Amino acid sequence: MNHELDMETILRELYLVSGCRVSVHDPESTEIAAYPRELSPFCRLVQTNPQAHLSCLGGDAAALAEVRRSGKPYIYRCHMGLYEAVAPLYSAGVFSGYLMIGQIADSEKNQKDEIFTNATGVLGADTPDIQSLKVAIEALAAMDEKRFSSFVSIMQICAAYLTLTDRMHPAQPDLAHQIRQYITVHYAEKVSLDRLCTQFGCSKSTLMNTFRAAYDMTIVEYLTEVRVSHARRMLAESERSIHDISVLCGFAEQGYLTRVFTEATGVSPSAFRRHMKKRLKDAAK
Repeated sequence: MNHELDMETILRELYLVSGCRVSVHDPESTEIAAYPRELSPFCRLVQTNPQAHLSCLGGDAAALAEVRRSGKPYIYRCHMGLYEAVAPLYSAGVFSGYLMIGQIADSEKNQKDEIFTNATGVLGADTPDIQSLKVAIEALAAMDEKRFSSFVSIMQICAAYLTLTDRMHPAQPDLAHQIRQYITVHYAEKVSLDRLCTQFGCSKSTLMNTFRAAYDMTIVEYLTEVRVSHARRMLAESERSIHDISVLCGFAEQGYLTRVFTEATGVSPSAFRRHMKKRLKDAAK
């Protein structure tokens, strides 16, 4: 009997133990699996504010960059004060992605009052119905620092299991997996459905239906997600112009990158770059 656990089972069990969302990301930070699929109600409310959403993106990007640099798990607090953690994943000794958990309140400090103050301070006039916000905060998982540290140790064991059993990709039909791999390599090129049909020798309906069934998103949505992830990394880590980044990430022109990036993240590429530079400058003080 095969007792190996698939990725979805591992993520679900981690969620049931901790009460917090668990996700897996590829080397370019694109989320490839999560349990639950949706963000927590609290995070969804906070991210209705573009500036708050930008802070969420910046915090995650900085944490992932630290893990990639050090090769070790990293525990941090998001801009709302919640615990989060990231661990590296490897395949045949090669870095292949991240395992991330969050967001958890500090139970020792009665932190939920502090989180409410932080959220209303950031959201300001955009604060939703107060009762909805309080309910969302109350639903957040809570642990003391010692328990969270122990849970991160369990997360590391799961990361090691994912590495040893080569579980970086959820169970999937071969065609869907091949399409995903092709996009991962060729995202900077002109990738069209016609080109993919020629590449894999199938009809558009087979192409689209197979991919959606495996990943619960369209091919175009995944291609856009990959391109935006690369753009975020380049904006944060390089001095390349936004025009050059748009070309290198497969966008037809700078204006198209700006529109798609803003729709995906809630902020413009230039605003994201300014935020990341300020974050790095503040961290260096």
